[in-house]
Amino acid sequence: MFVSYIVSGFFSIGFVMILHWVFGLSIDLSFIFLIGIAAIFYVFLFRMSRSVWLGLMVKSKEDKEQA
Repeated sequence: MFVSYIVSGFFSIGFVMILHWVFGLSIDLSFIFLIGIAAIFYVFLFRMSRSVWLGLMVKSKEDKEQA
């Protein structure tokens, strides 16, 4: 959950900044686009974050044999 929060937070900030500063959209319109993109990619982001968390916290058999 923490990894998902961090990844989605940085993505959200970057996405809104790019839309606002580079493309010149208003903040309101940038957040509307963000909500649409976040709704579409929610499942992908959740699974990717869970994979990162498992990679950081769970040791595989190879890691246990090397230790």
